[in-house]
Amino acid sequence: MSISDAFLGGEQKRNESHLENLVEVALSNGKIVDEERALLEKFANRLSISKEDLNEIILNIGKHPINPPTGKEDRYKRFFRLIQMMLADGIIGEKQDRLIHKFAIGLGYSEERTEEIYDQTIQFVKDKVDFEDAFEKLIH
Repeated sequence: MSISDAFLGGEQKRNESHLENLVEVALSNGKIVDEERALLEKFANRLSISKEDLNEIILNIGKHPINPPTGKEDRYKRFFRLIQMMLADGIIGEKQDRLIHKFAIGLGYSEERTEEIYDQTIQFVKDKVDFEDAFEKLIH
């Protein structure tokens, strides 16, 4: 196996882990609604994961541990997507709130930092601020 194959395998595992986290947020209200399904398919496509693999992930929750990227921007991008998924159906449930905080810790954020960026990121998503602008505002 070449180094590039090993890297791609690790990156793909991170992507599958992240998609599973997104699925967990979508399922936290009991079922995946149309808006959430559309967002999951969009994210799966961006992460180079097929619809078949997405369906497999939905059926087998718990297979992938949280596997965060190391870069600050990539970690925030995953957090940002989790917030997008949480807000996809317009409902912020208590279970979703707890999951987001758990995943934020898994992404390497402290509890204090999670609290700092949680409400701010919710507002960014509600205001339809794109990721790049949100990230810039967050670091300044």
